Amino acid sequence: MPLTRGAGRLRLLLGLGISLTAGWASELAEWQLPEQAAACGVSDAALSNCLSELASLGLSQIGAAQDLLQSCGDENPLLDLLAEPSRLPKGRNRQLLEERRLGTRSSPGLELLEDVFSSIRQHARRIWHLAVGYAHACLHQGGHCDSQPVLAESLREAQRLFLASSASLVHKALSYTSRGRQPSLDGLGELGTVTARHAFNARHLDFAQSVLNGLRVMEPLQAVGALHDLALRVATSNCELQAELLASMTVTELLAPELAAKIGAPGFPRFEYHAGACCRRYHVLTSILEPMVQENARAGKGPLRILEVGVNNALTSEYLLSKMADVQFDGVDPYFDADDIHLEAVTRLQRFGERARLWRKTSEDAAAMFAPGTFDLVFIDGDHSREAVVGDIRAWRAKVRPGGLLAGHDMFNLAFEGVLEAVVEEIGLRSVNGETETIHFAPDFVWWLQA
Repeated sequence: MPLTRGAGRLRLLLGLGISLTAGWASELAEWQLPEQAAACGVSDAALSNCLSELASLGLSQIGAAQDLLQSCGDENPLLDLLAEPSRLPKGRNRQLLEERRLGTRSSPGLELLEDVFSSIRQHARRIWHLAVGYAHACLHQGGHCDSQPVLAESLREAQRLFLASSASLVHKALSYTSRGRQPSLDGLGELGTVTARHAFNARHLDFAQSVLNGLRVMEPLQAVGALHDLALRVATSNCELQAELLASMTVTELLAPELAAKIGAPGFPRFEYHAGACCRRYHVLTSILEPMVQENARAGKGPLRILEVGVNNALTSEYLLSKMADVQFDGVDPYFDADDIHLEAVTRLQRFGERARLWRKTSEDAAAMFAPGTFDLVFIDGDHSREAVVGDIRAWRAKVRPGGLLAGHDMFNLAFEGVLEAVVEEIGLRSVNGETETIHFAPDFVWWLQA
C-alpha cells in the first residue's frame, strides 16, 4: 500500500512487527548504512531495539513491511525451504532438494532462482533499513534530521549494487534458457525474461529516481515515508517474481517426468500468470471476486455465492465477507479432532449472520447437498494430498455455474506437491476433445479456471 506523506498519515500507515529473523544485520556487510542511521544496523538486537523505540513515539507501523520482506507473508518461506529441505514433508520435492543440497543432483535453474530472489530481497531490506535507521536517528536521537543528502547517496549506492547484480543474474538466466536448460511451456515464463521484467520494471525505477531526487528537499517524515514506500514496492515485486518463476521451475525441475510430459503435450491447458494482487490468498481472491460482484450488481442479480473447501479458522472467509457485502458464503470442513479450531471459525463468522454458513462435513458429503451450478466460485483448500484434491475437483467442478470459477490454493507450493500433481492429472484429463482451457495462477499459490 502506498505510504501517504505527512506525520499524521505516517502514524496511521507505517507498521511494526518486532520479531526478527536472525541474520538481517549480516546481510548489510557489503553495503554501509550512513553514519547517522548506522545505530540500527549493527546487529539484529539493535534493529529490534530501534523498532521498539520508534513504536514508543507513535510509529508503531514502520515494520509492517518486515514480514513481506522476509517471507512474502508465507508460513513456508521459499528461500528457507530451498535452504532446508528437511522442513518439507517426505516426498519427491524433499528428496530432490536434499540431493541438490548434498551435491548429488545438479539443479542450475533452482540455484539461479535462489540467487535472483535473494538479490531482490536484500535490496528491499537495504532500503527498509535506511528508513528505519534515519527515522530513529532523526526522531529518537533528535539531531540528525538534516542528513537527507547523505541518505540520498546511500540509496543511490544501494540502487547501483542492485542493478549491477540484476544485470549479472539476467545474463546468467538468459544463458541458461538459450542452452535449452529450461523447456518452453505455454504461459510459464522463462527465467531470464521474467527476471529482467521485474528487476528493471520502469515504474519502480522511475519511482526510485523520484525518491532520490526528492530526498534532498523532503521533510524528515516525508523521507521516511518515501523510503518505506520504495521498500514495499521492491518487496512486493519480489513476491510476485517468486510466484511467477517458481511455477516454471517446479514444472521443469521437480515435477515427475510423466506429469511434466503431460503439461508439454498438445491440447493441455495453457498457464497464465496474474500479477497485481499481492501477497496472500485472500488478496488474490478479492481481486477475482470484486469484478464478479460488480457484474452481478449491474445485471440486477442477487449476491455472489462462494464456497470454500477447507475453512480451517476462517481467516480467508472472514476477509472476503468483510470486504464484499454482496457475497454469500458456504464453508465446508470436517474439523476432525479440531473442536477448538471449529469454535474459532464459528466465532469469526457469526457476525455475518445469514451471509455465512459453516458445514461440519466431509467434502464428499457436503457436495451431495448442492445442485449443479449453485456457486459462482468454489475455492479448494482442504486436504492437500493428490488423491483428495482430485476428489475435490471431481466433486465440486459441476457445482460451479457455467462461466463461474473453480479455484484452489497451493498449486506450486513446494510443501504440497500433491496439489500440482492433482491439477495436472485431473485438468489434463478434462482438456481433451478439442477443448483447451487456461489455468490461471497468482501469488500465494492461488489457481483458478473457468467452469
